[in-house]
Amino acid sequence: MRWLMQLRMRIQILFRRGQAGARLDEELRFHLEQQIAENIAAGMSAEEARYAALRSFGNPALLREQARATWSWTWLELLWRDVCYGMRSLKRSPGFSSIAILVMALGIGANVAMFTVVRSVLLKPLPFKNRIGWSGSLNTPTRSSRSTSLPVECMTSGGSKATASRIWRCSARRSSI
Repeated sequence: MRWLMQLRMRIQILFRRGQAGARLDEELRFHLEQQIAENIAAGMSAEEARYAALRSFGNPALLREQARATWSWTWLELLWRDVCYGMRSLKRSPGFSSIAILVMALGIGANVAMFTVVRSVLLKPLPFKNRIGWSGSLNTPTRSSRSTSLPVECMTSGGSKATASRIWRCSARRSSI
């Protein structure tokens, strides 16, 4: 149940940052004033009490930053700052930006196309059942003196479906013989 309250507080702080910061400053000021009042009650002068309270309390700016780091979405804020900085940089040089975006789009598109071809040709089983028919279809006469037919063992070994990678390995093995 505690994690639910923490999540609720973080979401509120995400959208009401100004109010949370003011509330934190007020709380830190209250604790510092309480410490000063205790020091004055102990017999110190006002200036000595304030100095001793600040010394025992610690650096208020550091405490403020530590508290904000615990209840804020630091990673989201940094991401937002980086995105804004990137957009400002892109607006400053539109020619370079358009070329960079075009090159990235072409690179991503080429990679997708290559991996699609590799997946469909080499990794996925071929979509027919008569694997022996492949051996016969490769047995066409050519100008070379070597036969291009593959042995039936290559087509039927290692599973129920022939894959292009298995056919390629068998043909490579055959050509090296």
